[in-house]
Amino acid sequence: MPAVKFINEDKTVSVNAGIDVRATAKKEKIQLYDGVYKVLNCRGFGLCGSCAVQIVEGNHPQIVSPVMRCETKHLTREQINSGYRLACQCHIHGNVSVQTHVLNSVR
Repeated sequence: MPAVKFINEDKTVSVNAGIDVRATAKKEKIQLYDGVYKVLNCRGFGLCGSCAVQIVEGNHPQIVSPVMRCETKHLTREQINSGYRLACQCHIHGNVSVQTHVLNSVR
């Protein structure tokens, strides 16, 4: 069973392989959104880009799903190369460490 470590929240949880970071955070009551996006977000469809996180450890094709096309519309190539992902599009298949609340540095 993969483990997800939420760095800012100092919390590590075990998850089923294939679950996305957003669903994991929601289940664990970890807030991904800042400001108005707490209410106004796309609910996990990859349309708004407000759930951006950074995969600090485990950003490998065997551990997380490939970058989706919708992510390339919200994140620059440099950000993606640095591990930034949309939590709703990033599916977990191995142990990862996630930095939340990176939105201000992304937008």
